[in-house]
Amino acid sequence: MSFGLWSNAQGIESVVRVINRTQNRSFEANYRTLERDLSRLINQTQWDSTVGISRKPKVSLNMTLSVVNHSDQAFKTMLLVELFKIYGSGDKVLLFRWVEQPLVFSYVPFEPLIFNKNNLSSNLVAHAAFFAYLALGFNEDTEKLMGGTPFYRQAEDIVVRMQSTSNSGWEMRRSGSSKYRLIYELLQKPYYPAREFLFDLHTGCLASGQRDTDQYTECLLHITRQLKETDIGLDNSLLMQRIQESNRAIFD
Repeated sequence: MSFGLWSNAQGIESVVRVINRTQNRSFEANYRTLERDLSRLINQTQWDSTVGISRKPKVSLNMTLSVVNHSDQAFKTMLLVELFKIYGSGDKVLLFRWVEQPLVFSYVPFEPLIFNKNNLSSNLVAHAAFFAYLALGFNEDTEKLMGGTPFYRQAEDIVVRMQSTSNSGWEMRRSGSSKYRLIYELLQKPYYPAREFLFDLHTGCLASGQRDTDQYTECLLHITRQLKETDIGLDNSLLMQRIQESNRAIFD
C-alpha cells in the first residue's frame, strides 16, 4: 500500500510506502498512519518560499520504508528513496536513487510530524527534510545550471544540525555511502560536471520529447562523451556512481 498527497506550492509530490518485513501483523494500522503522516509532512511543509506558486508538482519524492523490527514506538527500517522529475506530459524520469540501512527512528501514531530546523530531534523528520531539499535541488539542477545549490545548502544544514543528536546516519565522513559525502560532492566544484550532465540531459536530450530518435541518440552520445573526457576523477565519486545507476540505460 502507498499513500500520496500533494497540495502545496513547493512542487513536491510525495509517495510513501511502509512495508512490513516482520512476522508481526499487529501494527498494520500504524504503518498506514505512518504513510499518511510522513506524506503530509513532506507535502504540507513550505520548504522554500521562492519556488513559485504553481500547484503542479515538478518532482516526485518516493520513500519506501521496509520495517525489519518494530517494538512500541521504536522502528528499525531499510529506506529506499527515489527522486523523479515530472514533465508536463505527466511522464516521470528517475533522477536519483538512494538506499539507507538501517534507518532507526521513533514514531507515535497520530502525533503530527513537524519540521523545525531549530529543534530537529526526530530522525525520521530529519531524513524527510534532507531528501525533500535534495529532491528540489536535483529538479532545479535539471532546469538551471547549478540551480540546485541553495537547496543542497539547506540539506547540508540538516546534516550539521544532526551532529548534536545521537541518531546514526549523519556521520561527517567523506567515505562510503554517507549523506555528508553526497552533499560535499554536490557542493564542491570538482564534481560539478556530474550536475552539468543532469542539466544537459534534461534541457537538451529529454526536453526535446523525441526519444528513440537519431537526434536523441546523438544527444546522449555527446553529453556522455563530454562527461568521460572531463579531466577530473569522477570514477570514485559517490554522486557520479548514483547518477550512473539511476541512468543505467544511458551509460550501458
